[in-house]
Amino acid sequence: GSYIYIYGGFVFLSIYALTELMDRNRYAIGWELAKNIFGAAIIYRQGDWFGAGTWLSWINYALIAYFILSTIITGWFVNVHYKEDRQLAVSF
Repeated sequence: GSYIYIYGGFVFLSIYALTELMDRNRYAIGWELAKNIFGAAIIYRQGDWFGAGTWLSWINYALIAYFILSTIITGWFVNVHYKEDRQLAVSF
């Protein structure tokens, strides 16, 4: 039913966040954070990641860890790229 739209929204946010990061856009951290909050909200609201807990009892914990870690890593990349881009702009 409607779960396909929820999952589709999550996939859209995932792709958009990654695209922003690849473009070295500093707003990538905001999109990554939005994706990860949305993902965590799915787990909180449904109590599971679309039934995956039936087969993998630890999947929800692994996904929450992924959401936290990916936000931190994206923040690090955005920070590094922002500094690099500013140095390049100054050198020209």
